[in-house]
Amino acid sequence: MAAATGTAIAREFPAVFVPPLRVSFSWTLAGNLIYALCQFGMLSALAKLGNASIVGQYALALAIAAPVFMLTNLQLRAVQATDARHEYRFADYFTLRIVATLLGILVIVGIAGITRYDLPTKTLIVLVACAKAVETISDVIAGHLQKMERLDKVARALMLRQGRCGGRALRGAAKARAWDRTQDRRRCQAGGGGSGNRRDLQT
Repeated sequence: MAAATGTAIAREFPAVFVPPLRVSFSWTLAGNLIYALCQFGMLSALAKLGNASIVGQYALALAIAAPVFMLTNLQLRAVQATDARHEYRFADYFTLRIVATLLGILVIVGIAGITRYDLPTKTLIVLVACAKAVETISDVIAGHLQKMERLDKVARALMLRQGRCGGRALRGAAKARAWDRTQDRRRCQAGGGGSGNRRDLQT
């Protein structure tokens, strides 16, 4: 009867615990602060452990990947969180995000393929794109939690994700720094890197 008259049928959801507003605000503030500190610390560590080339490659990869994913995100989290009438299921949002994310990865891989950058730079662009893809997938899950007013869980997931990403970046920068020093020592031993040997002694 309701379908014949075109009336929307509200879906019933089980009651869930909703924390107080001050608790959600505190968790959101803490999550955003830790996210910003991790971003700053990661860039500082790349500059300290690596070199200017590594920082430039990372900035280039972000400059290519970020606009593409900003376009393919479709502001889906805001749409999902404000869907008060429950017109679409979580599976609908998740499927759309998966398709859009795959499309974004293909676009970034195509951009990296047609550019004239060296192989390490192209590899870094693709790796940053994959990291951004994981972030966009977690964003649609965060939208579902935000819709359920569980911003505390959103903040915890943000802190854990950023901590893991920062740790991987630090390990990668340390390995790159060690590899550069190894190459400098080999050049010095070959007789063509006297200036590099003096740099190693100074560091």
